[in-house]
Amino acid sequence: MTILRAAQCVAEPSLLTSPEEISPEWLTAVLCDSGAISQPVSTCEVTRFAEGMALLSRLYRVRVRYDSPNENGSTTLVVKLATEDPEQLFIAELLGLYHREAFVYNNLREHLPYRMPACHLAVASDDGRATTVVLEDLSRCRAIDQVAGAPWNVVISCIDAMADQHALWYRDVRLGLLDEVLLPLAHPIYPSALPVVFDPGWDVAREVLGDQIGARLAGFGDRWSTECRELLQRLGEHPTLLHGDWRADNLFFDNDELVVFDFQIAGVGAGAYDLAYFVSQSVSPAIRAGRDREIVGEYVARLEAHGVKRTYGSVWDEYRVALLVCLVYPVAAFRSWHAQGARGRALIEQMFLRASDAIEATGALDLVS
Repeated sequence: MTILRAAQCVAEPSLLTSPEEISPEWLTAVLCDSGAISQPVSTCEVTRFAEGMALLSRLYRVRVRYDSPNENGSTTLVVKLATEDPEQLFIAELLGLYHREAFVYNNLREHLPYRMPACHLAVASDDGRATTVVLEDLSRCRAIDQVAGAPWNVVISCIDAMADQHALWYRDVRLGLLDEVLLPLAHPIYPSALPVVFDPGWDVAREVLGDQIGARLAGFGDRWSTECRELLQRLGEHPTLLHGDWRADNLFFDNDELVVFDFQIAGVGAGAYDLAYFVSQSVSPAIRAGRDREIVGEYVARLEAHGVKRTYGSVWDEYRVALLVCLVYPVAAFRSWHAQGARGRALIEQMFLRASDAIEATGALDLVS
């Protein structure tokens, strides 16, 4: 924890690489620039939190005091910086993840159908290896612990919210204007880049989990890198705007209002991708058991309520394809297994075991056998 004092304001905020650079002067520039305050920040107290939850970032809570007792700016903020984990930083750089999040916060806030945290700054370095995001602190809200898993009422809320987004952007002409930053799932970079993170992660997953990986899934994992190109192409036929990282650790409830954040993996593709990603990695088998078809049915019905006509059968197939593709996320996270703390390891393991269970329960492997 550090406590710093300010003597004056500065004109413009800048990209940070270290929490030691979070100063009253810097915060004054950020908050003045966003229109949140008109008086300088006098002191700030910086504390790291959520270790083992944000795999691609470091999160800091900043307690703020102002020169004027009448200043109504936030007394706490969240500052998000790039990860220091070389394995996760490699993924972020390779796929332009920090640029994606900055783009969403700066350009799409008014075009998403749910609440996002207030954002005072969102920037990324040209090389994609650094980011600085300053957000509203939502610690007063109810968090959903991904290790514990999302309860059924949260599952339904999330299905409806993501379907609202997908319907709003379904086959929208604006998608073509976004795809240089928010890459389509069918983009050729994915079948080239994802095996680079999947294969070494798969080796660690096999070592750590051993017999917990069923024989059929193990066989698919061994050839995932050769199968992923065709699977990804199948997820490009009904494009919409994807959150990309819809998981329990990226959600809050302010009373009953859902608040969604963390847009580092935002992209374009079939909406069933968001659905499969969330369900397979944030919902325990005990909650999900026997409900996969109900989940897809709820999603299709919500789309139809917005006037988007999709057949249940085609979305069900996309859902199962997406389950196979989304195996990459827990597997890639295994690359950093030996550097993770207890919470990080528990999260990675749960993500994998839930994905595995969903793949087997839905017969998704029949699509590639």
